Amino acid sequence: MAGRGCHLYIAATLPIPEYDDTELLHRNLAAAARRAEAVAALVSLTEAQHFTAKRRAIRAALAEDGVAAEIEALVDALLPS
Repeated sequence: MAGRGCHLYIAATLPIPEYDDTELLHRNLAAAARRAEAVAALVSLTEAQHFTAKRRAIRAALAEDGVAAEIEALVDALLPS
């Protein structure tokens, strides 16, 4: 499947477990997401920027902070290989 909407198919087929606050991994992922939100909120964006430029700037800030790699590692641990 290719084209628009294929991400919906992929997301629907991933075995993503329901959030369980008794699971340390789940709590760590939620905390990393909150940190990512805070980092993203500090990125200076303008209305004139195209959404792809905004997305690129936010991704760069998340990578520079290290939270992007942290989230990726936590998701890797969460999903079966």
